[in-house]
Amino acid sequence: MCKGTWACFKCRTAVRRDTWRHFTYLHPELIGDTMTGRVRCPHCRSACQFLGPSIAIPPKRELTSWRRLQVEVAKFRQDVAADSQKSATHKKHDLERRIRDLKSRSASSQRTRLVKELEKELSDA
Repeated sequence: MCKGTWACFKCRTAVRRDTWRHFTYLHPELIGDTMTGRVRCPHCRSACQFLGPSIAIPPKRELTSWRRLQVEVAKFRQDVAADSQKSATHKKHDLERRIRDLKSRSASSQRTRLVKELEKELSDA
């Protein structure tokens, strides 16, 4: 366990809570997320954004640094979402290619079963 940083950009307040050390490595999409208001700002009671365990928080008086941090977090979230979309598209194209290759082979019960499994996986993706 380690301490994760949660920030309220409205009040420029940071709160530390217990978190798992590898949480942001395994789930980078959660950086900048409020996680349905799990941690509230002690001043304004609005939902804080999760920033991870190892991020430098600027002093409260440095408004431009807080704005820069907020922009960096938003950009990071956009990049993670784009990477996720790209990965999903690659997976879909790979499944389509494997189905096409299997259908080009001679018919068998095993091939038919495998094509059905891949088509189900493709529809779920």
